[in-house]
Amino acid sequence: MKNVSAFLTILFITITVSGLRANNLTSMPGEKGKIEIVITPQTTKAELEKIAEQLADEGIKFKVSQTNYNDGLLTDIAFEIKAEGMNGNYANNDIQKGDKIYLVIDKSKNSLHIGSSPNPKCAGACTSKCTKAI
Repeated sequence: MKNVSAFLTILFITITVSGLRANNLTSMPGEKGKIEIVITPQTTKAELEKIAEQLADEGIKFKVSQTNYNDGLLTDIAFEIKAEGMNGNYANNDIQKGDKIYLVIDKSKNSLHIGSSPNPKCAGACTSKCTKAI
């Protein structure tokens, strides 16, 4: 747990210093061991690469296999994420303005959630794009 807390602190500082938006990857308030990543149409290729590097430091493999941009906005993405006891794939070739893709990683429970809602149970504003916990 100390490693995850240190990672998140370093991650926040690294993202802020490097000029990347800190809201792409954050810790979950009050929930140790959880990491939330938010990918939006404004997420750049450099940000995706930085996220992959930082997750790799924690033993989490985040491999983006496809991206397409239109007028600087992400419109298409495919990725794979793996860590001990968890793995998942995601693809979306129709990312619209305002869309958010959430990755919620809980290493303490070996759980991974990928979807349009940060809630693994898809409560509240669930859409058809929401996936359940993997």
